[in-house]
Amino acid sequence: MGSTRGGAEQRGRRGDESADPAQSQLGVELRERPQAYLIRDGETAWSLTGQHTGLTDIALTAHGEDEARALAPCLRTTYFSKILTSPLRRARQTCELAGFGPDAEI
Repeated sequence: MGSTRGGAEQRGRRGDESADPAQSQLGVELRERPQAYLIRDGETAWSLTGQHTGLTDIALTAHGEDEARALAPCLRTTYFSKILTSPLRRARQTCELAGFGPDAEI
């Protein structure tokens, strides 16, 4: 039985009351769990007018290209085990301009 503090049983491997009991049972720290990032494509002429692009294959605007380039420094220090992109031009452009083009799979 775990030691007690103020009548409440302590949880977690280190006696940390804020630790998730399921996390302790699995022996997995939260920071070790896989994460998924979802990045939406940059601005298009249609997104400016509020039109739904769906499967229409249109390119990014100049501003959309700038938005995509702005992602590169934000994500540069993050390791990605897999990078997926849509075959649509705006998605591929966003991926390439953000610095992930050579590593991306369609």
